[in-house]
Amino acid sequence: MPRLEVFNIEINGIKTKYAACGKGKNLVMMPAWRMDIDRSEELMKYLGKRFRVYFLNVPGYGNRNHLKKNYTVEDYSRFIFAWIKKLALEKFSILGISMGGPIAYNLLARIDRKKIDKIILMAPWYSSGCINFSPKLLKVGGKLIKIVSTKRLTKVGNKIFDSERILLGYMRLITPRENFRDRENMVRYVKNFRTFCFTSTMYSLYTTLNYDLGKKTRRYPYETIFIMSKNDPQINYDKTLRGYRRLFSNVKEFPLEHNFHAPRIWITKELIDRYFGKTFIEALQHI
Repeated sequence: MPRLEVFNIEINGIKTKYAACGKGKNLVMMPAWRMDIDRSEELMKYLGKRFRVYFLNVPGYGNRNHLKKNYTVEDYSRFIFAWIKKLALEKFSILGISMGGPIAYNLLARIDRKKIDKIILMAPWYSSGCINFSPKLLKVGGKLIKIVSTKRLTKVGNKIFDSERILLGYMRLITPRENFRDRENMVRYVKNFRTFCFTSTMYSLYTTLNYDLGKKTRRYPYETIFIMSKNDPQINYDKTLRGYRRLFSNVKEFPLEHNFHAPRIWITKELIDRYFGKTFIEALQHI
């Protein structure tokens, strides 16, 4: 199994960390919602069997550094671009997972096309028009999320993120029961919340839910790998695929069959192997 290396770095005056793993072609991962180095470790090691994988802790993720503002999708793209310039990679592919889909799309406009190899999209967010639940519920939920992401609630929110009991109860409501078969890893998962800034995390969710790639018109020619479950309970497979085909001219799809949104499976190595293994092997042959 490839070894994960972690490095300290300062970007635009913010001290953070990035990880690198494996050998081979360069693959730069975009963050999904509430995804940091610790939460992406097993996936990085899996991909590191074939690639040199890079991942950055963006502001508020993996650290609780004081931030002057909350970050939007565009802000994350700018921050990651500054990091990529420091890496000075000659050529690389980009992996966008969930929230990382629109971050990756925004990033492409800033990068020299000669440096881009492939685009890999895993259950990527496209727009609220692709959700599998009531738009009214999304609207109400969005307003609530915006309220709790105000800076004055940071201390209270961080206390919630520090509570193992509250978070385990929350996870029982939103994740498949099989995630609790390995309680040790689930406890590790909820403890990971302690490294996140509550308001930054919630605002990134708010800005993603309100982000609409359907309003974008620029189309890219890169070979694009689309990996997503046809049974994703959160976002619609066909609508999302159709949306990304509008933005990328060369899309190859690799459907999965599990019944939850992609980020839920990073909790344990067993779930990564079980749900992504075969599909990833097949998809990676095209990268």
